[in-house]
Amino acid sequence: NENFICFPCFEMEGEELRLSRRQKMKNKLKKYTCVVSNPPVEEEVEPDLERYDASRTIIAFDLHHVLARPNKKKMAAVIYKHPEKKTLVKSLQASGFVKQIVIARALGRDDSVPEKAMKDLTGMCEKDKDKQRYVILNPLVTELCNSQDPDYPTFELIKKLKANGYEIYLLSNIGTDYFAALREIWPEGLFDDFDGFYTTNPDHGYVKKPNIQIFQRFQSTFNPRQDKEVIFIDDSADNVNSAKSCNFTGLVYKGADKLADDLQKLGVTLERETDRLVSSYWDAKEEAE
Repeated sequence: NENFICFPCFEMEGEELRLSRRQKMKNKLKKYTCVVSNPPVEEEVEPDLERYDASRTIIAFDLHHVLARPNKKKMAAVIYKHPEKKTLVKSLQASGFVKQIVIARALGRDDSVPEKAMKDLTGMCEKDKDKQRYVILNPLVTELCNSQDPDYPTFELIKKLKANGYEIYLLSNIGTDYFAALREIWPEGLFDDFDGFYTTNPDHGYVKKPNIQIFQRFQSTFNPRQDKEVIFIDDSADNVNSAKSCNFTGLVYKGADKLADDLQKLGVTLERETDRLVSSYWDAKEEAE
């Protein structure tokens, strides 16, 4: 009888437990549904036209994945079309190259500036044969790193910014020598709208983003009185956050069209006064008709 009496109790406990689980699941689904159907609305911020007036605003662009896009076919061609493949293969035996440049980078253990890494390895060579190998490897690595194509929509956006009077700068982790080599192979005049360039360099110890020192160096070089607003654009959120800690306005790059929207939301002018007048004229004419 005890078993008979207890059995319904156990059954009831099991049923209550099942109901409790169902209720929890319903609550979770209800909560999830609310999140999906009612996403948080971003607070609208009024554009600050005075703060970001062209006469006192600097706009600094990152290079890689913003102004430049890696071209894997070009990278492959650098190796496969090398005029002296046998010599190239032998050069890979250069002291430290495979271990410190190839493997370490592939495993994510080394994010040093390639220009600096190659200079350091070349300088540490003791054997003549290693020195000769690096004579071959140095231009190869430079060419591989510079197998990049210009992001033309972003350069077009820069033209609009420049036409409106904004100062345009480059702020990049590319080494000074590698950048000079890149400009040699890119279309002439592509950087004509830029007022200056800050690339990681040996004079400043190859300091690079997201280290805040690079942003401080940029300010001391191009905005020494810090009387101008600096908008920094980079594809890396870490770099942007680091720039913000140095009183930069930071924007994470997600394509030229999105960047144009983000800049206009800040209060940056992309359309010249003459363009606005012409546009207003045609809008008014269409309405009249």
